[in-house]
Amino acid sequence: MTLRRALTVVLLAAVAVAAAAQADGDGAWRDFLTLVADGTTAAGADVDDSQLAELLWLRDHPSDINTITKRQLLAFPFLSEQQADDILAYRTLNGPLRSLAELRLVRSLGTDERRWLSFFVYASPAVTAATAQQREGRKLRSQLTTRVDVPLYERAGWPWGRGIAHRWAWQGEVARHVTVGLRGEKDAGEPIFDGRQPLWDSMGGYVQLSDLGAVGTAIVGDFRAGFGEGLVMGSAFSIGKQSTALWRNAGGLRPQRSHDEMAYMRGVALELLPARRVSLTLMASHRRVDATLSGDTAIVTLVRTGLHRTDSERARRNNVSVQTAAMHLAFTSGAVWAGATASLDHYSLPLVRTAPLYRSIYPEGTTFGAVSADYGYRRSPLCLSGELARSIAASNNGWAALHKAAYRFDAATQVAVIHRFYSYRYYAVHASAFGEGSTVQNENGLCIMLTADRVGPLAMAAYADWFRSPWPRYSMSRSSDGWEAMLQLSHHPSRHTDVTLRYAVKSKEQSDRRHYSHYLRATLRHTPSQAWTATSHALLHCYAEPATATLPATEAWGMAIVPRLRYAPAASKLRLDVMAALFAAPAYTARLYTYEPAVSEAFGLTALYGRGQRLAATASWRCSLRRQPQGTAGHASLPQLLMQAKLGITHYNDRDAISSSFLRIDSSWRTDISLLARITW
Repeated sequence: MTLRRALTVVLLAAVAVAAAAQADGDGAWRDFLTLVADGTTAAGADVDDSQLAELLWLRDHPSDINTITKRQLLAFPFLSEQQADDILAYRTLNGPLRSLAELRLVRSLGTDERRWLSFFVYASPAVTAATAQQREGRKLRSQLTTRVDVPLYERAGWPWGRGIAHRWAWQGEVARHVTVGLRGEKDAGEPIFDGRQPLWDSMGGYVQLSDLGAVGTAIVGDFRAGFGEGLVMGSAFSIGKQSTALWRNAGGLRPQRSHDEMAYMRGVALELLPARRVSLTLMASHRRVDATLSGDTAIVTLVRTGLHRTDSERARRNNVSVQTAAMHLAFTSGAVWAGATASLDHYSLPLVRTAPLYRSIYPEGTTFGAVSADYGYRRSPLCLSGELARSIAASNNGWAALHKAAYRFDAATQVAVIHRFYSYRYYAVHASAFGEGSTVQNENGLCIMLTADRVGPLAMAAYADWFRSPWPRYSMSRSSDGWEAMLQLSHHPSRHTDVTLRYAVKSKEQSDRRHYSHYLRATLRHTPSQAWTATSHALLHCYAEPATATLPATEAWGMAIVPRLRYAPAASKLRLDVMAALFAAPAYTARLYTYEPAVSEAFGLTALYGRGQRLAATASWRCSLRRQPQGTAGHASLPQLLMQAKLGITHYNDRDAISSSFLRIDSSWRTDISLLARITW
């Protein structure tokens, strides 16, 4: 019976595609966001809000390919350092690019990289004295965005009005080399404008100075930093395990533009360029964070949700302070680079360990330090890189290492290997690196990746990852191991039709028992005109636990059909996007993830669990508030107004109430509205 249901889902996907077309560039941008969103794991996962904020900033502030620097190129998560060097070398040898079509002549760039670059760069005419003078006198850009999420239901834990979420952000260029940003956010359920919370729950901002000779970047306020492979300081993002753009450093220094309430520092950061091949970054931070306390004397757990809805959550708000001092020194010479990173963090209260076995490797004490050396060699077609780190603390004094090797046979075919060793005694407060777990600790692994754009008529992407945790993880009484593999095949039978099939399988241990997850996604798209796009996804997820000596075998299935229709004519200010989903995933372990229409500040990654239907629709209206001057490029059309609205409706057939406790909704229906307005001037 299960096999018949699985075949039915795949068969329905093959016939669910209606006549449609690719929109001007918005559809391709959404496809790119889809790749970023579900590239983290096979079955989907939450994506760091800061990743989306950074991508939106880069898209809304495009760079001229004829003046762009290597630092700016490496801000794009899909480019390797080799590709950035090749773009600059082509420009040096051949002069300014007349159009982005010339990027086809950069041999290391594949089809995807060229398409994605078009979202973030443009090609200007050759710089003359007149155009240079015009650029000197150009007007500076500012952008104000506000978004409100309104639930058309009431949860048990708070009155309806408190269920409204709101966020705003302003970012502006106040001078040629000075950028300022401010932001505020209130999550659903958090109070605002009352005695306990007079303003937004989370607020912040920054002032950034850039390209001032020997000062590369200076930031006062909120910032993020990543160096080497991220073993000591890591805040970079990538496009998942199938992306070979992982052969690069961890992102450098940048302001905190997102509404993330935890993964950033607040203070002063300075990047100095004392010599042509040397850079020195210095950072000092002081901020307050959330924690669960034991009495008022010790920290049991650092809380990273950023939610302050209930009395217990508000009691944990900003109850601990942490001071950070960090530095990074980097040297580059031709094909070789090397660097050193050090950080020191001090908490106002000591962290303590509690009884469960898995917590006995948690950090303990008030002061934690880490040092590392990163290094690499890059000469086409080979790239080698790595980082070796040591944590320095009384309770956590261990090693961590991450090494990568990548080889490009050509622009369309690449293979890479990643090996990581994270001791269970290693701990670094700001570490974020490649791995299966959410922390850089207690993990050894080996990952092999392959991409090939031309395998006969197919394009292929694949990876296999093996990992092991020597110390017992949560719910385990012993060491554990697992593996994950993915194969994706794409075919374009015509210029209007493409088909993608993605299969992933994962084996992992939990509660001293192994389980397997099989995830299949089939996508068909047909694009015969210039105004319509129709896409259909078929999703299938099987979660299985083999029988043991004491427990029988268990199996759970989840499946969904997700058709989607987009209307976005190039000449129209109005764009519409509608998605419907019919899903059956009775067990939470077999839940499904899909990407749905969303306003521009959200990925729209949605979990489907239970039996029911989901409808999501967005409307977007964009216009210029003044006529664009003749002879200027499209990106210079300012000021602009963007207004978006989203309606999301979910109905469950298998329940009369949604969620539980203070999140309970006494209905089988859930309806939300999101409204966004953005003005750029």
